[in-house]
Amino acid sequence: MLGQIVQAEDEVAEKYYLTDEEKLAKFQYLRGPKRIERTATNGHKYLYSEGGMSPYDSLDLPGRTMLTSEGSVNRSTHFLYINNRYRLLTPIEAERMQTFPDDWTKYGKTSDGEVREISDRMRLFFMGNALVTGIVERIGIELKKIDELG
Repeated sequence: MLGQIVQAEDEVAEKYYLTDEEKLAKFQYLRGPKRIERTATNGHKYLYSEGGMSPYDSLDLPGRTMLTSEGSVNRSTHFLYINNRYRLLTPIEAERMQTFPDDWTKYGKTSDGEVREISDRMRLFFMGNALVTGIVERIGIELKKIDELG
Protein backbone atom coordinates (compact mmCIF):
# COMPACT_ATOMS: atom_id res chain seq x y z
CA MET A 1 0.00 0.00 0.00
CA LEU A 2 1.19 3.51 -0.78
CA GLY A 3 0.83 4.45 2.88
CA GLN A 4 3.52 1.90 3.76
CA ILE A 5 6.23 3.72 1.82
CA VAL A 6 5.53 7.35 2.73
CA GLN A 7 8.01 9.05 5.00
CA ALA A 8 6.96 10.47 8.36
CA GLU A 9 5.70 13.99 7.78
CA ASP A 10 8.40 15.48 10.02
CA GLU A 11 10.98 14.04 7.57
CA VAL A 12 9.41 15.64 4.47
CA ALA A 13 10.89 18.96 3.34
CA GLU A 14 8.48 21.82 2.71
CA LYS A 15 9.46 21.92 -0.99
CA TYR A 16 7.40 18.76 -1.62
CA TYR A 17 4.16 20.41 -0.45
CA LEU A 18 1.99 22.20 -2.97
CA THR A 19 0.66 25.54 -1.81
CA ASP A 20 0.51 27.34 -5.18
CA GLU A 21 -3.20 27.56 -6.03
CA GLU A 22 -2.45 27.55 -9.79
CA LYS A 23 -0.52 24.26 -9.52
CA LEU A 24 -3.23 22.71 -7.36
CA ALA A 25 -5.88 23.76 -9.89
CA LYS A 26 -3.74 22.34 -12.73
CA PHE A 27 -3.48 18.96 -10.96
CA GLN A 28 -7.25 18.95 -10.40
CA TYR A 29 -7.83 19.72 -14.08
CA LEU A 30 -5.34 17.11 -15.31
CA ARG A 31 -6.79 14.39 -13.08
CA GLY A 32 -10.39 15.28 -13.97
CA PRO A 33 -12.53 14.02 -16.88
CA LYS A 34 -12.19 15.76 -20.25
CA ARG A 35 -14.08 16.01 -23.54
CA ILE A 36 -12.26 18.38 -25.86
CA GLU A 37 -12.85 18.97 -29.56
CA ARG A 38 -9.56 18.91 -31.45
CA THR A 39 -8.56 19.35 -35.06
CA ALA A 40 -6.05 17.09 -36.79
CA THR A 41 -3.42 18.57 -39.13
CA ASN A 42 -5.59 17.56 -42.10
CA GLY A 43 -8.52 19.59 -40.71
CA HIS A 44 -10.51 16.59 -39.43
CA LYS A 45 -12.28 17.42 -36.17
CA TYR A 46 -12.48 14.77 -33.46
CA LEU A 47 -13.38 14.51 -29.80
CA TYR A 48 -10.58 13.79 -27.34
CA SER A 49 -11.81 12.37 -24.06
CA GLU A 50 -10.35 10.77 -20.98
CA GLY A 51 -11.99 9.63 -17.79
CA GLY A 52 -11.34 11.23 -14.47
CA MET A 53 -9.16 9.74 -11.80
CA SER A 54 -9.24 10.25 -8.05
CA PRO A 55 -8.26 13.78 -7.00
CA TYR A 56 -5.26 12.34 -5.14
CA ASP A 57 -3.64 8.94 -4.61
CA SER A 58 -5.10 6.86 -1.79
CA LEU A 59 -2.61 5.75 0.85
CA ASP A 60 -4.74 2.61 1.28
CA LEU A 61 -4.15 1.37 -2.28
CA PRO A 62 -1.04 0.16 -4.10
CA GLY A 63 0.95 2.87 -5.83
CA ARG A 64 0.32 3.30 -9.53
CA THR A 65 3.01 2.73 -12.15
CA MET A 66 5.69 5.39 -11.86
CA LEU A 67 6.79 7.17 -15.04
CA THR A 68 9.92 9.15 -15.83
CA SER A 69 7.81 12.31 -15.57
CA GLU A 70 7.21 11.68 -11.83
CA GLY A 71 7.34 14.90 -9.84
CA SER A 72 6.32 17.18 -12.70
CA VAL A 73 2.87 18.70 -13.04
CA ASN A 74 1.04 16.04 -15.05
CA ARG A 75 -1.78 13.53 -14.72
CA SER A 76 0.45 10.56 -13.88
CA THR A 77 2.47 12.15 -11.06
CA HIS A 78 1.61 10.70 -7.66
CA PHE A 79 -0.34 13.35 -5.78
CA LEU A 80 -0.73 12.83 -2.03
CA TYR A 81 -3.12 14.39 0.47
CA ILE A 82 -1.83 13.97 4.02
CA ASN A 83 -2.89 15.93 7.10
CA ASN A 84 -4.97 18.33 4.99
CA ARG A 85 -2.02 19.18 2.72
CA TYR A 86 -1.17 18.18 -0.84
CA ARG A 87 2.30 17.03 -1.73
CA LEU A 88 4.39 15.03 -4.18
CA LEU A 89 6.45 11.92 -3.57
CA THR A 90 9.95 12.45 -2.23
CA PRO A 91 12.87 10.70 -3.95
CA ILE A 92 13.11 8.31 -0.97
CA GLU A 93 9.43 7.40 -1.32
CA ALA A 94 9.94 6.80 -5.05
CA GLU A 95 12.88 4.52 -4.23
CA ARG A 96 10.81 2.61 -1.69
CA MET A 97 7.97 2.25 -4.18
CA GLN A 98 10.36 0.60 -6.63
CA THR A 99 11.85 -1.52 -3.78
CA PHE A 100 15.25 0.19 -3.78
CA PRO A 101 16.99 1.13 -0.51
CA ASP A 102 16.54 4.68 0.80
CA ASP A 103 18.89 7.18 -0.91
CA TRP A 104 19.91 4.64 -3.57
CA THR A 105 19.92 7.42 -6.17
CA LYS A 106 21.22 10.25 -3.97
CA TYR A 107 24.76 10.28 -5.40
CA GLY A 108 26.20 9.62 -8.82
CA LYS A 109 29.63 9.52 -10.38
CA THR A 110 30.52 11.83 -13.26
CA SER A 111 32.53 10.64 -16.26
CA ASP A 112 35.68 12.05 -14.62
CA GLY A 113 35.02 10.05 -11.43
CA GLU A 114 33.72 12.89 -9.27
CA VAL A 115 30.89 11.91 -6.91
CA ARG A 116 28.02 14.41 -6.95
CA GLU A 117 24.62 14.69 -5.36
CA ILE A 118 21.84 14.01 -7.87
CA SER A 119 18.93 16.47 -8.22
CA ASP A 120 15.52 15.39 -6.96
CA ARG A 121 14.11 15.64 -10.50
CA MET A 122 16.73 13.20 -11.84
CA ARG A 123 16.25 10.84 -8.89
CA LEU A 124 12.53 10.68 -9.66
CA PHE A 125 13.32 10.18 -13.36
CA PHE A 126 15.62 7.25 -12.48
CA MET A 127 12.90 5.61 -10.40
CA GLY A 128 10.33 6.14 -13.15
CA ASN A 129 12.70 4.36 -15.52
CA ALA A 130 13.48 1.52 -13.09
CA LEU A 131 12.13 -1.98 -12.78
CA VAL A 132 10.57 -2.90 -9.45
CA THR A 133 13.54 -4.87 -8.11
CA GLY A 134 11.41 -7.00 -5.78
CA ILE A 135 9.43 -8.31 -8.75
CA VAL A 136 12.59 -9.04 -10.75
CA GLU A 137 13.97 -10.94 -7.75
CA ARG A 138 10.82 -13.07 -7.46
CA ILE A 139 10.90 -13.89 -11.17
CA GLY A 140 14.56 -14.89 -10.84
CA ILE A 141 13.80 -17.21 -7.92
CA GLU A 142 11.03 -18.94 -9.87
CA LEU A 143 13.22 -19.27 -12.98
CA LYS A 144 15.96 -20.83 -10.86
CA LYS A 145 13.47 -23.38 -9.47
CA ILE A 146 12.38 -24.30 -13.00
CA ASP A 147 16.01 -24.60 -14.12
CA GLU A 148 16.86 -26.85 -11.16
CA LEU A 149 14.01 -29.21 -12.10
CA GLY A 150 15.84 -29.82 -15.33
